[in-house]
Amino acid sequence: MSLPPILTTTEEVVELVAMLQAETVIAVDLEADSMHNYQEKVCLLQFSTRAATVLLDPLDGADLSALKPVMADPDVRKIFTLPIMISAAWLVILILRSTVYSIP
Repeated sequence: MSLPPILTTTEEVVELVAMLQAETVIAVDLEADSMHNYQEKVCLLQFSTRAATVLLDPLDGADLSALKPVMADPDVRKIFTLPIMISAAWLVILILRSTVYSIP
């Protein structure tokens, strides 16, 4: 089993978006500094499909704005881990600057 790739460039983010837009369901996870002990920031994003898992380092300077359309697309169902359900607004506000859509 190989380790998932860690994306660090804007070009890699654009390629990731193309992969995610082809899916009907994606899983999203994130790691963040505790908002109780440190200034809040998302430190790692993980996206999984049925075929692949990819890690994204948001601290390395890549432009993440390409993720907005796929994260806002109601035709792509997003599955968040329980801690993200609490932090989903932080993901959008801190990283994507987009609108949170509920999943029916």
